[in-house]
Amino acid sequence: MQETSDNKPVAIFEALDFFESRLKAFEGESRKAYRKALSSFRWFITGRYSRTDLITQPLLENWFFNNLFQGMSFNTAAFYLDKISALHGAMVKAGKAEESVAFRDMRKKIRTLDPKAPARPVTEAALGRFLDAVKGSSRSGIPGNPILDILLFSLINGCMPLQQIAALQKEDLKEMEGESEAIARRYAEPRRRYIFPLDQTKRTPRQTAAWIDTAAEECLRALGLPWAGNAGQSVRLLWASVALRCGVDGSSVVAVLGSVPAGLSLLSICTPAELQAADREAIVRTVAAALFKDRLHWFAMHFRPYVKFSQLLTRLAEIRDAVPQPELFYPCEEIARRIGKRLVWEEKPILSDILFFRSRVSDVYPLLSRIYDLAWCFRDSRDRGSSYSIIPQRSMDAFQQAIGVFTPDFEVAPIGEMRLNPDDKVVIIGGDYPAQPGTVIGMETDPEHAGNIIYRIEFLTPLGRWNVGVDARLVRPA
Repeated sequence: MQETSDNKPVAIFEALDFFESRLKAFEGESRKAYRKALSSFRWFITGRYSRTDLITQPLLENWFFNNLFQGMSFNTAAFYLDKISALHGAMVKAGKAEESVAFRDMRKKIRTLDPKAPARPVTEAALGRFLDAVKGSSRSGIPGNPILDILLFSLINGCMPLQQIAALQKEDLKEMEGESEAIARRYAEPRRRYIFPLDQTKRTPRQTAAWIDTAAEECLRALGLPWAGNAGQSVRLLWASVALRCGVDGSSVVAVLGSVPAGLSLLSICTPAELQAADREAIVRTVAAALFKDRLHWFAMHFRPYVKFSQLLTRLAEIRDAVPQPELFYPCEEIARRIGKRLVWEEKPILSDILFFRSRVSDVYPLLSRIYDLAWCFRDSRDRGSSYSIIPQRSMDAFQQAIGVFTPDFEVAPIGEMRLNPDDKVVIIGGDYPAQPGTVIGMETDPEHAGNIIYRIEFLTPLGRWNVGVDARLVRPA
């Protein structure tokens, strides 16, 4: 007999626990199928949704599209949806959740889609060629291909209309910042009113738009990128593809763009999210950062319960050929334990369940999609579409100085600018002796890290005179 008195809206993670318990009712291939569907569902919601969020139709839409974007076949994605629907139905029957039309309405929406339409029309190779072209242009510091830079300017400003960019004048520079300003200043000339050299004074706006379309089509096709009918739609398609690669969910992509871009009809499964202005700006910044491929940032991931650092290292080795390998920073300190009459030194993690890693923004999501069962990455907020949290370099530097453990790239000063000599007065700024004044009595090379300098520092405390080796990056002149 069905129980209904306790039926109620159910939080996602409560539902996951119930779904997991229901797997015991299946055997053989049936259990295997349900297990795969549940694993896909669990991975998608972890790190995106809070424990109090509910299973809603927009959540299911984003999950379904994400499966397609990650390369799953249309039929398999629909099959997984049916399995989760069945598990939710069992939860309703058990009186643990209330009836929901989300799964029924999802099946209706799926039937309106073209299962043969591409979910990833921009190939990795074509995107790589575009990013390489962008990188070359940004490094040169001189005007390059104006249409490439106009397309780039549009992309880093959330698909700013191309005709609006063509109309930018020198006085608009004062409103720009960052990469936008850098691009514009490469082209701005004192004798020309407009920033980009498109002969705007000799062409009507319609003629300028036609020139942009022709030049953009030639540029994008040369790079192997799809042409979506006109330059504006092609930019929207490219922007959406980069955003989705960065882990922005489909509903947030549609919300930022205002509609589904041409060439990505499968994205119409996603209902536009209700985003705050700050959320939109964060997504635009994430995509802009990803377009400058040579920029690396620090992020932090949190191990799942009972996961060890060694397990993550093993997984990273297994997927070495599939995703770019990040630089890892798992700081440890040496702890002495007495075993009998011997002192045994061992390394103890300073933050046992936190791993710092340095990666390009666009590489974070592909990495996490392959280690989701081991760890998750911190985001700027719990809101859907929020960016993975970038740790400012100055914060990483301060943290390393505080704990006295460093990444290889850390420099306390440019090489050759801070060489201390015996009898120099110094202050230890971190590690085991923060704020401790002392005197340099010698210098040696760190045997474990070639190039690093260890200063022998002498200082007095109420417990006596100390002579210790201190990493040069933890010492400053007094």
